[in-house]
Amino acid sequence: MIYGSNSSNQSLSLAIKWRPHSNKNSQIKVNASVKLRFDDNDGNYYTLDEESIVDFNQNEYKVCGLGFQIMCPFRRNRLKFRGYLKKNDNQLVYVQIRFLWLALSKVFDFTHDFDPYFMAKEISKSQHSSDPTFEDRFEQFGQMKGTFQVEREPQKLIYLWGSKSKKYLPKESLNRKIIRICGVDKKGIQY
Repeated sequence: MIYGSNSSNQSLSLAIKWRPHSNKNSQIKVNASVKLRFDDNDGNYYTLDEESIVDFNQNEYKVCGLGFQIMCPFRRNRLKFRGYLKKNDNQLVYVQIRFLWLALSKVFDFTHDFDPYFMAKEISKSQHSSDPTFEDRFEQFGQMKGTFQVEREPQKLIYLWGSKSKKYLPKESLNRKIIRICGVDKKGIQY
């Protein structure tokens, strides 16, 4: 999950899911789905919600015209898209996106960076006591900067602040729903 927003009411959220599909002829295939939403500061939003079976690549996530390239692990990534997005849920428009994601923090690993005694104290204070389980995920804060262009309109130079995270889910928790608050803009809290 990648999220970014700024004070100009622009925001971007991207979720890519990878699930094993097959391993035929030494070529690893994955079931991939992508959900992308970009809100511009003109009241428009652009979305992509697609699924596909793709070849596995350890340095780049590629699905449905979108590429997320790992240039330097935990420091720099490139997000690129060239294709059609739905504008305001009804009109298909040709869009080009190029962003560079730059890390601003160290990686926070949820399985290793929590103080287990703090959680135990908080749970003991709670009326609904249960065993704490930590997500197998990491989160890192950063900045995205790049360009966004619709059809033949001039390119917009965009700067977004936000986070990226990656989680690993065991099969028994695939139906679990988690909501995170990722940023705030003039319209209110985005998640």
